[in-house]
Amino acid sequence: MKLILNIGMHKTGSSSIQKSLHRYVSDTAAYLDVGHPNHSAVFMTMFRDNPESYVAHKKNKRSLDDVVTLRNQFREQVESFVTANPGRNIIASGEDIVLLSKSESVGMKTWFDRFFDDYLIVGYVRPPVSLMSSAVQQRIAGGASIRIAELYPNYRDRLEKFDHVFGHNNVVLTKFARDTLTEGDVVTDFLAKAGLDPSTVDIQRDNEGRSLEASAVLFAQRKFGQGFGRYPSAPRDNRRVAERLRSIGSTPVRLHSDFVGPILTDHADDLAWIEARLGAGLVDQPTDEPGAVRSAADLVSRAGDHLPAVARLLEEEARALGPTRPELVAQAVDLLFELVRERRRKGSGENGPKD
Repeated sequence: MKLILNIGMHKTGSSSIQKSLHRYVSDTAAYLDVGHPNHSAVFMTMFRDNPESYVAHKKNKRSLDDVVTLRNQFREQVESFVTANPGRNIIASGEDIVLLSKSESVGMKTWFDRFFDDYLIVGYVRPPVSLMSSAVQQRIAGGASIRIAELYPNYRDRLEKFDHVFGHNNVVLTKFARDTLTEGDVVTDFLAKAGLDPSTVDIQRDNEGRSLEASAVLFAQRKFGQGFGRYPSAPRDNRRVAERLRSIGSTPVRLHSDFVGPILTDHADDLAWIEARLGAGLVDQPTDEPGAVRSAADLVSRAGDHLPAVARLLEEEARALGPTRPELVAQAVDLLFELVRERRRKGSGENGPKD
């Protein structure tokens, strides 16, 4: 039996692969079914030395006991699924798997060696500027900072360990670009590498991109509003809000050379390593266009133009909600007060008599 593991990287269409293969079963292969198509949390909980530090557990306010219980549940689920599918190759996908350390990756392989005698590790590698532009959007949506130095992917640190742990010949890395993917599509490419018949798969494509306008609005909320929130259902609520804001604007997020150029220079050795590993050029060039984002402050400054669009979303949600708590109505009226004050302060409102 073979374990076919898609390790991402981040922002390379992993969500589309996961949604397309969720609950997939054929005579020769089965996609690991533990309730959710993205196996990042499963692998990070099972194999990380300190799984309680994983970002999803912190956001959901899980205690160490909660995480240990979850780890045991995941291990039982994975073992039950594998043993219930004898003779089938098992497919799993999680972009956070690249965050495991080398020693943690060794532990992962050791655990799976009980079931598998062969491995195929598949990773897609996105050019750095394109990846950082996309990562800015994702970090904002996830409630994290967007310090640009943290967005660089450190290719060697994330990928080389798989060569050492699983063997170079069992690790297939592909540049994430239309001209290097089968039929220009990452899902089709992964199916081909996994030996799956595309006609047996309901291929779905998930557009994770968010416009410059939507990113600016959400970033302003992270900076000046309540932020991501730290309560058990916060991740779910944040996903819904971020999805609603996706309707605002259509300008792509582009990072200015002033913002990312120094990062590329600092990581020249790492970029040389990944290009040698791929056997292909990877580095893309940042832009000097006037509308490109030059800093975090530049991004947040763009949010003020989009209050009417946010107000439309508020109205839609309010109509769908119907009667609600008076406290929530009071908060809405407080916002109305703020808008009235702002109009008066800017001199565009009506000036009534003073009391």
